[in-house]
Amino acid sequence: MFSDVFERFENHIQSKTKKELTIFLILLLSLIFSIIYFLLLPPVLRIFSEQKEAYETLKLTYLKNLSHFEEISQKRQEKYSDNKNKTTDLLKNFKKASRDNYDLLALIGELNVALDLQSISDISNEKEDLFFCLQGKFENFMEWMRILEENYFVFIEDLHIFSKENTLVYQVHIKNLGNSL
Repeated sequence: MFSDVFERFENHIQSKTKKELTIFLILLLSLIFSIIYFLLLPPVLRIFSEQKEAYETLKLTYLKNLSHFEEISQKRQEKYSDNKNKTTDLLKNFKKASRDNYDLLALIGELNVALDLQSISDISNEKEDLFFCLQGKFENFMEWMRILEENYFVFIEDLHIFSKENTLVYQVHIKNLGNSL
């Protein structure tokens, strides 16, 4: 079937003159170009324009988000510097209110003398921790603890009370957080 059609078409073309063939080719090419121009090109251009609009929208959104991010970043930086200043001020105030271990040892020595408590062991000083044993009356020791804990960042972490030769012995572990400031 198709072979008959092609055969007739070929016979028809061979029967035409060169001028008619040229006109026929020009008409055929113009038909192909008009199909491309009127049927294929508009959807391609429409898709291209939609993509361009989408790109512009994304670009505007990106620029808006970028400016918003820079604004947030700037506010965050200002807030961070304010917080840092407040933190350094607080640390300075804490440092003024706290005692290091040497000041605390001097206070413990004064309290031992004033409240008639005897230190019966060496005082172990390790970073924030002090370990030692005291001996004396219970009332004096309770007053000693009260005065000691009035100091900022000084805590009695561990306390053992036991009797030794008719007197009370107090094994004390003090945590001095002011030493690390």
